[in-house]
Amino acid sequence: VRTLLAGMQLVFAAMHRVARPTAYYPFLESGVLIGVRARLASHRAVRLPVASRSKLGRNHRIERVALGVRCRAGTLTPEIWNVHLENTARPSARTRQALALAAALGDGCAIVGGDFNTMFGPLEGVPAALEAAGLQRVVPGNERRMSPSIDHIFVRGVVAARGEVLRHRGSDHLPIYAEVELEA
Repeated sequence: VRTLLAGMQLVFAAMHRVARPTAYYPFLESGVLIGVRARLASHRAVRLPVASRSKLGRNHRIERVALGVRCRAGTLTPEIWNVHLENTARPSARTRQALALAAALGDGCAIVGGDFNTMFGPLEGVPAALEAAGLQRVVPGNERRMSPSIDHIFVRGVVAARGEVLRHRGSDHLPIYAEVELEA
């Protein structure tokens, strides 16, 4: 991971804070991270609507956030967002969180990725909420057709995008990768 992140500008937003680390939660805070090699123009974190009651007790504080950066890419300043929607909520609550994310986006080029926890496939309103904001899902070329997709990348205002599911383990998710071509 250190090799991958070397030379990148990193922006982090905390999402889960722990009063006292334990063997199962060995951290003080975890959250979402964006790393870019381009020059940062700005960054911000947006709190997403609460989607469910906390189930971990008083030693845990969880606030779902969307983290966004703008970076310089030639004459463009695309937005790049990382999000982690609620996993224990109903699909309608995740849709509210996706609508809040869509409202935070600017009008131009955007790349939005993360853990959307869309476990119920077509019953989820998350993709529709983002598509209404002009975003299109990058469908990984090697995605398994029948398995649920909870991690996604959406783009808007790009020339081309292709994606792939990477077969590397390191968490309970397989990472996804997208190559995006911006306008010249």
